[in-house]
Parts: sequence; C-alpha cells; structure tokens
Amino acid sequence: MEYAHDIYGHLGISYAEALTYLVDTEYGGELVFPAVPAVIKPSAGSMVVWRDTDEEGLNDFSTLHGACPVVMGEKWITVRNFRSTGQEGSCMADQDSHSNDKIKILKP
Repeated sequence: MEYAHDIYGHLGISYAEALTYLVDTEYGGELVFPAVPAVIKPSAGSMVVWRDTDEEGLNDFSTLHGACPVVMGEKWITVRNFRSTGQEGSCMADQDSHSNDKIKILKP
C-alpha cells in the first residue's frame, strides 16, 4: 500500500528517497518527519536520504513526511526515488544507434 496514488507504480515500490536542497531558503520550507520526530532546515548542497520500507520490504509509515511552507525566499530541490524494479524495455534512440538517418522531431 502506497501513501498516495503512484503514477510510477509500474516501476515497483519506492524503497528509498534522496532529497537535495539546491538553494538556501530564508525562512520556512523545512522537511518534517512527524513520527520520528525530525525537522530538517533547507541548506544548499545538503542531501537527506531515507528508506521508505522496513526490512521486509513493507511501507515504513514512520517515514511519512511533509514540507512546511516557504515564508521568505524560494525552495529549490531535486528528489530521487529508488524503486524495486528499473525501467524495462528499450530506448528507441538505441534501436538505430548505428544508423546515419537524422532523428525527426515531431511537434505535438
């Protein structure tokens, strides 16, 4: 059971996450883990990594987290989810990697 609807569910469960702060936030924007309890203040270049599952691979609801609103400044982050299965299939660009044909870009 995931916390919310997961559009990437076909890639398997998210067993860990890594959040990196890209800028300093003047005031607000903390990452909060209420069950732990832990409050992490944004700091440019810092990374927070946590597991989403327990030893049995089940959701660990103590890692439920949220963000406080940014009161002053901006908050820029990048998040990486680590999932139990990777991308499956092939990349269409790799199929003709030895072809001299130009790639056509279609407009939507």
